[in-house]
Amino acid sequence: VIPDQPDVVAFVTVGGEPATWQGPARSFDVFDAVGTWELIARSMRLDDVAIEQANIPPFHPERGARILHRGVTIGAVGEIHPAVAERFGIQGRVTAAEVELASVLADPGLWSFAAPSPFPPAVFDLAFEVPDGSSTKSVLDVVRAADDVEDVHVFDVFHGGSIADGHRSIAIRVTMRAEDRTLTDDDVAPAREAIVASVVAATQSRLRGAL
Repeated sequence: VIPDQPDVVAFVTVGGEPATWQGPARSFDVFDAVGTWELIARSMRLDDVAIEQANIPPFHPERGARILHRGVTIGAVGEIHPAVAERFGIQGRVTAAEVELASVLADPGLWSFAAPSPFPPAVFDLAFEVPDGSSTKSVLDVVRAADDVEDVHVFDVFHGGSIADGHRSIAIRVTMRAEDRTLTDDDVAPAREAIVASVVAATQSRLRGAL
């Protein structure tokens, strides 16, 4: 008997980014994995997709999450537990995701693909001090609602240090791209200011830095 073999989309990442003028070398982590899945979901025009932290083997108990579509779990994403990676002889951090596509593929009306813009992107980073009562998703949702935002993902979260009690720092990378032209500094600067103002107003956050 052949076991059920559902259609899935999956990926695994190892390694990292080399040192640049923006910062030292770093390994890919759970935020990169979540960002990759979010890019896939947006490319498929999936609606009502959410990430919910959960302890799901073989992921690290604090660096794994369920992937939900319309409230139903369809997969998982996160950082593989170091003990599992070591068992397979893999050095360093490993991230992965697997998503069952049955509920998505069953209704083609749920998704579509869009041709990419031929124009170059404008990329910038923002860091906010966010109250613990405001979710990371709420920050990302505000940014995604802005005009010409193609992608936004979290690349750093931390507590302590100069961060006030009851708050955390969330650093995000925003990619903007227009379909009909190359965005100039005159386009990006006011858009960035508007994004900051919207995030601050919606989440009671404050801007820590911009690059």
